[in-house]
Amino acid sequence: MRFDATVVWACFAVSVSSCTPTPDSSLEKGHQLLREAKACSADDECVVTTQLFCPYGCYEAVNRNHDLAELNDIVRSLRRDLVCEACVQLEPIPICSHSLCETQPAPSAEGEPGVPSRKP
Repeated sequence: MRFDATVVWACFAVSVSSCTPTPDSSLEKGHQLLREAKACSADDECVVTTQLFCPYGCYEAVNRNHDLAELNDIVRSLRRDLVCEACVQLEPIPICSHSLCETQPAPSAEGEPGVPSRKP
């Protein structure tokens, strides 16, 4: 009995692709893990991280006690297919709001664009 190599290859390709996570599924899994990492009950539990930048925000607030290993693995995997630009902004302040770590804008430094300087 002779098998057609094209049919065998097509079956193999279909079975492999169904087992490989797509970027969309990895991104959604990352969003789920990020939501879990944001759980808090007080401001001092929250920290700002830049590890998750691209595909997520420049500065994400997460619970300092949460293990980010799985989320970092997803971020590294997704970055292979992304072009990331640098974040240039003041690091925000982490707060716990409605049981989630969030960020609030940092106070602007005097003399920056849009911030009036004090006159003597």
